[in-house]
Amino acid sequence: MKLHLDTEVYSEVNLKDAGVYRYAEHESTELLVACYAFDDGPVTVWIPYAPVSAWIVISNMLKERLQGNDKIIVGLSAPDDLLNHIEAGGEVWAHNAQFERVVLNGTAGRKLDFPHIKIEQTRCTAAKMRVHGLPAALEDAASALGTAAKDLTGKGVMLQLCRPRSGEVKRYSPEEFPEKYVQLFSYCADDVRAERGIDNAVPDLTPNEQRIYELDQRANDRGILVDTKMIADVQFLIDQYKAEMEALCREWTGVKPTQREKIAEWVRTNGYPQLPDMTADTVRKCVKDPDCPEPVKNVLKLYSTYGMKAVSKYPRMLEAMCADKRLRGMFLHYGAGTGRWSSLIVQLQNLYRPVIKDTDTAIDAMRARDLDWIRMLYTVDPMKVFASCVRGALVAAPGHDILAIDYSGIESRLTAWVFDEKWKLAAFRAQDAKTGPDTYKLAYSRLFLVPVEDVKDWQRQIGKVLELSMGFEGGVMAFTTMAATYNMDLNALADVVYPILPQDVKESAEWIWRLVESKGRTGGLSEKVYVSCEGLKKLWRAAHPAHAAGWKNMRDAAIAAVRNPGTAYALPSKLIMFKMVDRWLYMRLPSGRKLAYYKPEVVQPKPIKLENGKEKIPDPVLYYWGVDTETRRWMRVGTYGGRLTQNFAEGIARDLLVNGMSGLENAGARVVGSIHDEVVCEPAKDWLSFDEAKAIFVNAPKWAAGLPLNCAGFRGPRYRK
Repeated sequence: MKLHLDTEVYSEVNLKDAGVYRYAEHESTELLVACYAFDDGPVTVWIPYAPVSAWIVISNMLKERLQGNDKIIVGLSAPDDLLNHIEAGGEVWAHNAQFERVVLNGTAGRKLDFPHIKIEQTRCTAAKMRVHGLPAALEDAASALGTAAKDLTGKGVMLQLCRPRSGEVKRYSPEEFPEKYVQLFSYCADDVRAERGIDNAVPDLTPNEQRIYELDQRANDRGILVDTKMIADVQFLIDQYKAEMEALCREWTGVKPTQREKIAEWVRTNGYPQLPDMTADTVRKCVKDPDCPEPVKNVLKLYSTYGMKAVSKYPRMLEAMCADKRLRGMFLHYGAGTGRWSSLIVQLQNLYRPVIKDTDTAIDAMRARDLDWIRMLYTVDPMKVFASCVRGALVAAPGHDILAIDYSGIESRLTAWVFDEKWKLAAFRAQDAKTGPDTYKLAYSRLFLVPVEDVKDWQRQIGKVLELSMGFEGGVMAFTTMAATYNMDLNALADVVYPILPQDVKESAEWIWRLVESKGRTGGLSEKVYVSCEGLKKLWRAAHPAHAAGWKNMRDAAIAAVRNPGTAYALPSKLIMFKMVDRWLYMRLPSGRKLAYYKPEVVQPKPIKLENGKEKIPDPVLYYWGVDTETRRWMRVGTYGGRLTQNFAEGIARDLLVNGMSGLENAGARVVGSIHDEVVCEPAKDWLSFDEAKAIFVNAPKWAAGLPLNCAGFRGPRYRK
């Protein structure tokens, strides 16, 4: 039998900021109601705490809101059918099942002597939705599927009763506000119906994906230790530096750096009236603008440095860590549509890229709490030093190490493998065997016909940015975005690249420039910079003919599958296959796992009239329903060959990561999380050598035959890049 379970819980801890693990262990956390149903049976409302004086009123009001055979049970002991099912190891289904499991295994459950729920018993419908390309929020999933709707009217009351009140009286009492509690209990019962509805409408996780979910839950339960002393040291220096900056800002402008609009007003009235807003991107562009006066640039730099978000992770760690100083529940299984993990709360998937090489030395130096000492050791801004050390706040427990291993250039290798770009596969194998050149140098060498041994470091950097930005049908904007990530000066790049572009490539790029300029789509780039970047794109594509053909093959196969439901369409390599089944377009990966695209449709744009009077028939466009990557809204989104390529590259990389993670977990390395294509473990000091761990991680499964794999990493007391 399936047990569908939902709970409403009171706690003085803010769930959003602290996370479920700290929330669950707090002494104030208390179960208000648990609603459950077996299979498609009636809903039972279990109310553990109900004052006699309020019970008759609440019971009579609640009966009117429930359905025919639904039951109400009051008392501190869990109902027998619920108790027996869990103790017998029965399946416990819930939406975001981690919450129910962790809370009922924590303080709230212990107060009621509730049985322990094992990870292996839990089944998460939110995970099911994510795996099938649907929104994870219960109300959104039910709306998308057209199943039993979630009650949205009770959310306000739920927030009132599950959090402390402001003022002297901390909580709403059932005696004084029985109607609020009735609404809460009814809201919880409706959640069970909504969860059961989406569960019945969507296929279950495969047994293998369920095992991966369980591995994720074990890793989240373990968590990772926080070095609170290190955070205290760095926060002391951050506060000291911010005090200096605030004093300087007042001296220059008369206002604090936190007064965003007043800073903007000062900028506009002191030589830069064209400032549109104070977003991070705008401030970055203004600082690089030659028309921006130097004093204004200084103020904007100070404003940006003062508000640097990267260092806000230090207090976030302290707020979310449990009583034993371990940070738990930071990773979300299948957080991305490709299957990759995403981050929660502290957002460990989004950490600052270090600008200093040896962060351990910086952390040691910060113990002195001397800002001038940091300035003397490093030429970069102190705030960037502090941001570079965020990873170092995560440490191994005594007797253990942090072990982190990451696949090398995995997405470039995967696209070359799937599209069978033979020269590039050979290049990766030669690089791994140390018989061939670095592939970033090779990229530049092939584009500009320079002997690879003559490629300089700055030219290798161009090759690197090209490799990281072009593989998914990227264009000028993709290149400039990646260039910004690696602090590449685009004007300096253009000075070098523009004169050496082949004439035919330059002329073609100039034609594209005139087109985008006429439409106002230059991205704020000058003609020279745009032409240089467009020329690099064209050269990269010419050097990668199998990739260019592969993007088109991806699009055509996906569209053919949507137009012909039930028929499979594969790439020439046979490694990727598309098939339309029911409401989903599936992309089958080499591992056998399928990426899901909900309610796809092919739209044929209208013909375009050309200057000569003829018409051009545009390529058809594939749309599906999904979560937009920028707005985070559930909506109709378009895709294309390059985006589908990115999907399979991330998806296969995730399958390889899971293979490596599982191998390390089975070897006793104790997985505690993953960041992009990197696994993070906490093995005992005498358990597994680093070379043994690397061999396990890079041991490819049978389905990846022919894929050149390599990895890099470290083992030590602290986490680092």
